[in-house]
Amino acid sequence: MSAEKSPRSAGAERLFESLDGPIARPRVSIVYLFGLLVVALAMILLPIIYLALIGAAGYALYLHARYDLGILSATMHLHGRTAIVPFLVYLAPLIAGAILLFFMIKPLFARGARELSPLKFDRQQQPLLFEFVDQLCAAIRAPLPRYIKVDCDTNASASFGGGLLGFLRRDMVLTIGLPLAAGLTVRQFAGVLAHELGHFSQGMAMRLTYIIRSVNVWFARLVYERDAFDYMLMDASREGDARIAIVMLVARLFVWITRCILWVLMIIGHGISCFMMRQMEYDADRYDALVAGTDGFEATVQRINVLSVATAATYSQIRDSWSVRRLPDDLPRCILANAAGLSARTGQALRADIEKRRTGVFDTHPSDRDRMRHVQKHPCAGMVRSDRAASTLFKDFETVCRTLSLVFYSDQLGERFQREHLVPTTSMLGEQGEAQEDMAALARYFRPEPRLVRPLLPKSDELPPVSDARKTLAVLKEVHRRLCAAVSKVSVAMDRYDAADAALLEAAHGAALCKAGIRFDPKLLRMDEATPAATERNETAARATQRSLATLLDAYDSALRSRLLAGLGLLGVPAVAARINDVDEWQAEIRKLVRVWFRLRDPVATLAELRRDLGLLSTLLKVHVRDNSNSTVAAMIRTTTARMHGVLSNLRSGLDALEYPFQHSGERLSVGRYLVERLPPEGEPLLVGQAADYAGERLSALYIRLLARLARVAEQVEKVVGLPALPELSSRSAATAASGVASAARESLSA
Repeated sequence: MSAEKSPRSAGAERLFESLDGPIARPRVSIVYLFGLLVVALAMILLPIIYLALIGAAGYALYLHARYDLGILSATMHLHGRTAIVPFLVYLAPLIAGAILLFFMIKPLFARGARELSPLKFDRQQQPLLFEFVDQLCAAIRAPLPRYIKVDCDTNASASFGGGLLGFLRRDMVLTIGLPLAAGLTVRQFAGVLAHELGHFSQGMAMRLTYIIRSVNVWFARLVYERDAFDYMLMDASREGDARIAIVMLVARLFVWITRCILWVLMIIGHGISCFMMRQMEYDADRYDALVAGTDGFEATVQRINVLSVATAATYSQIRDSWSVRRLPDDLPRCILANAAGLSARTGQALRADIEKRRTGVFDTHPSDRDRMRHVQKHPCAGMVRSDRAASTLFKDFETVCRTLSLVFYSDQLGERFQREHLVPTTSMLGEQGEAQEDMAALARYFRPEPRLVRPLLPKSDELPPVSDARKTLAVLKEVHRRLCAAVSKVSVAMDRYDAADAALLEAAHGAALCKAGIRFDPKLLRMDEATPAATERNETAARATQRSLATLLDAYDSALRSRLLAGLGLLGVPAVAARINDVDEWQAEIRKLVRVWFRLRDPVATLAELRRDLGLLSTLLKVHVRDNSNSTVAAMIRTTTARMHGVLSNLRSGLDALEYPFQHSGERLSVGRYLVERLPPEGEPLLVGQAADYAGERLSALYIRLLARLARVAEQVEKVVGLPALPELSSRSAATAASGVASAARESLSA
């Protein structure tokens, strides 16, 4: 039964007055409904085909068990080991067939993946929101939702609640992503909800679509999902007993063939349903435009793209902040802040991307470009014009966001998450602003940007004392002059050095693959041929390139280090310090950062080894999945994993006494634990690879953040003493510099 409509409150009259009358519902043609019916029947037919395959496999197994008993009679005339052969010929298909039947029937009863726990509201909890939705339902003649859920997606959806019973009763549940409510106006929000509710106003079309979607999801689960039984079968096929292994391998082959057949059925089902699904989206877009207007629809599409980018950026920031056990208590607010911080250039790029997108044959949704063009064919002014924030429709929106954030973290992190990890979002946004200022200073101070392939590191854990401020200032100005003159040449040289470093990694991978006797496409590693000689040639050429650039880059690095340390040292000169705000706090922080910066020397030196081994392990594991009988590959996996595990162990223990220098949770956090949160078992290549990837990512982030913070202080000092920033790199200067790299490599910046 549909939920009862609530009476309109007096306070909402002005907001809802334009929704008094129903809109002219877009017509759905008989041909369209007939097409949906045909597609739905075809989708129902596909599972029937699968059930027929199960029946055929079971019948074949029955025929073998009953009519091939004569094979066993041969054992009566044989003795010893030869008597086992006919027995296995009869028994092996029975075992393999039984396993095949089990794996074919198992998905019929397998549960789907656990859904996240959204917040659920009824009319008493959110009266104004339900009132708004009621008016939309009345305007587009859609059934009222039984309840409304909210989650952290930048999306909204309408679905049947309660599974099959909800489908039969037409019980509708509306799900709203709070980032939409936080970032859209009431007009845009109304259009999004009208789109989702419009699906349910289509009646029979929505029911047919429900069947189509359910079958598509079911097939995807059959093909791609794996559980403990799948891994048990894989382990059994690798047992030492060859007889058992052969039977299990035959069973795996049958399961693989079955999944290939299912994949074909899935692709057929997906292909025949996509066109009709896109038509439903076009139809729902008409409801959106009728409510929000054609111009409102286009503005909403562009705004949702912005919010999607901001959401991705926020989740990336959350992953970083979780590494120090600090999480913002209001996720939607963080997303909104990131959306506001996107540059105009990013907005232009998003609009250009919308124009480039095309609708693919297997797309269930049309591209934004095609959707906007379809709406433009039927221009309309819309019914809702309010530019108020959509969040005003919620009662105590801030509390709702905080409660949902808590639920989201609990779902994603499980028992590891504690309420103590929550930090006021205002504080975290302030810290993000500080970090952005640091990164902006880094971009201005270092040209080209610092790279871990050639790390810039101090020779001492303390700043050199400034005994003569005038002399230090003179050195700083001279170094600054030489850096300005060499920026363009060094930028091109660094790009070449990076390319040579990548070539060295590829050569190392190629050499390892050749050693293991593994065939590979040489083009993937930018080689002429897949031979040891080719890898050696590539390695020799890459090292020669790096040596030719070393003189220029070493001198530039030395000048950069002198510049940075001189600037930081001048911070202690009273005449300079008097012109910098909060200088005492800066000085204390700089001393701590320099100590950590110095201690990163050894970890950064091991990063190249970790990168090489991580890429090699990834390649070896892919080969091992295709062919697990290659003992050389297995041995190389064990050796590489053990070597990486040793590096991780040294990182964890060697830096465990060094405190992480930036803001983190109340509990003590060492740099070692920041880099390697948990040391995985040595015998687990996948876990070791994940930990190595994480450690390399964290080490790079820590190194860049240290340099950014130091650069911000040094830049302030340089402003005080009247030095400008280094010149920006232009495409013209880079092209001009490219012709002079060879001669520049022989020059020295030392004066």
